[in-house]
Amino acid sequence: MQRLSSTITLAMLMLLIASPSKAEDIDLKIKLARKRLATSIRAYVTATVAFSNCQVEHNRISEKMAKEALPQALLEVGISPEVLSDPQVAKAASMLRAKLDFDCRATKLSDAEALKLIKDEL
Repeated sequence: MQRLSSTITLAMLMLLIASPSKAEDIDLKIKLARKRLATSIRAYVTATVAFSNCQVEHNRISEKMAKEALPQALLEVGISPEVLSDPQVAKAASMLRAKLDFDCRATKLSDAEALKLIKDEL
């Protein structure tokens, strides 16, 4: 009886693991997670570039310093500097930069506008 119960449990586990619909669900979840992660990374880089560009425009840092610091700052948080060459990031950073205040901190964007920028551009 014990052995039959173990065999049935094992068979049920194997069916769950081998089930195509389950595997497809897992694949879909992985794809969605990757997309969300990529969007989050681009959003972070967008904000970083916008802040850096604002600092340069207000003569708080030189353009040379910004160009050297940005890739290093991204590497420190585990992001490839290649993201800096993404045209979506450049466009969104320019749009975001226009919304930063004199201190380059506060933005004139509402939460809804910020989410729309991320959804539409990144």
